[in-house]
Amino acid sequence: DDVGLWRHLWDLKIAVEHENSKKDWMDEVVKLIHIRCPLKIVIAYNNCDMREDGDIKKLDFIAKWMPEVAAFDKNAKEEFLIIIGNGAPKNKSNPSYTKFDYRGYLYNSSFGKFDRIYL
Repeated sequence: DDVGLWRHLWDLKIAVEHENSKKDWMDEVVKLIHIRCPLKIVIAYNNCDMREDGDIKKLDFIAKWMPEVAAFDKNAKEEFLIIIGNGAPKNKSNPSYTKFDYRGYLYNSSFGKFDRIYL
C-alpha cells in the first residue's frame, strides 16, 4: 500500500475471554462490554461446593453492574454468554467434585439477568 499500512478490515464476530481466578472474572466481562460484536463469551470458574446458588449470585451481581459501565449499550443486538466451570471446593473439608462440568448462562437484556442454557 502506498501509505505503508496493510488494510485489516475484518469484522469481529465473536470475542472470548477466559479467567482461571474464581474471584476475578468480572474484569473479563467489563473488557467485553467495551467490544462491539454479535457474541461475547466469558469462560470462568466457581468453587464446586458453591454451584447453583453461588453461580446465580455471581451472575446477578454482574447483571446488576454491567449497565453501570459507560460502554454498555442496552440496545445493542449482541449476546453475552458466560460459561462457568467448577473448580476446587471453597471449604477444603468438603469432598472434591465428582463431575467436572461447564454451565452456560445467556444474558437476557429484556429482564437484565442471565438465564441458564440447558442442553
